[in-house]
Amino acid sequence: MGLREFLGSGKGLQKLKGHPHLPHILSATELEFEVARENYRAIRHGRVFSLVVFISRVDHQTQIARLAEIVHDSKRITDVLGRMDSTRAAVLLPETGGQDAWVFTERVLEQLAEARLRFDSEVYAYPHEGVAGQHTPRMSAGMSDV
Repeated sequence: MGLREFLGSGKGLQKLKGHPHLPHILSATELEFEVARENYRAIRHGRVFSLVVFISRVDHQTQIARLAEIVHDSKRITDVLGRMDSTRAAVLLPETGGQDAWVFTERVLEQLAEARLRFDSEVYAYPHEGVAGQHTPRMSAGMSDV
């Protein structure tokens, strides 16, 4: 059985719908499922994972859409991006410890700043490594607090 037949058979893999208006981003329910599944996998097999939450300072869908574009270009194929609510999106990073999650976060925050988008971030790691926390990026020139 080839991959097309396997995917079309309804066995095994499940296609996730994602958010209807934002490509490359799961809905909050789908993200919650993926985090629970990764948590189970990490506990069962003694693995690590991290969750990076990006918080927009502006409650506007275009902010999250632009974040999705930037993250899509920065993430690995195994990483999962999902929307939490109107101002927050999270990236699930399997097999990634807290230090590496911060490297990813800093890279995305730099790209967001270049695009003149204002986001804060929080990093959560399993198991806890003492590196999780919050980060507020410096303002880009000419931008004001919202």
